[in-house]
Order: sequence, then C-alpha cells, then structure tokens
Amino acid sequence: MTEATYGKGLGEQVRARRKLLQLTQTEVAELAGTTQRSVSQVETGKASSLDLYASICEVLGLQLTAAPRQRSSTPPTS
Repeated sequence: MTEATYGKGLGEQVRARRKLLQLTQTEVAELAGTTQRSVSQVETGKASSLDLYASICEVLGLQLTAAPRQRSSTPPTS
C-alpha cells in the first residue's frame, strides 16, 4: 500500500465523518484553526502534514492511530 493510498483512505473517512456531522469544510477549518483548502487537501489525501490530519480528526471526533498491519505474502516496498 502506498502513501497516497493511505492518505486517500483517511481522507475518505474524514469526508464521511464531516458529512455525517453536517459540517462544511469551512466550518471544520474554522474549528481546527486552518483553511478550507487544507481541509479539502486532507479529504483528497493530498495533505502532507500529520499535524493537519490530527487537528482535523480531533475536531471531527476521530482518533488517528497507528496499528500493526496484518502480514501479507508480499514484502513492503520502499
């Protein structure tokens, strides 16, 4: 799984939660102390700051965690 795939998957979860809470990107941005553009970048998996993901997840009541992956038959690529 690539970094872009992780970002996109996380972004989809952020967008779904935002919509469930009936918040606009602008409202989330104001609560997180960032811009609407930054929220959009998170939702599309294009943000590069882990702090940004964390602050938006905090606003939306999401927990950003790291967990061990299940073993696969294919070794990770670098």
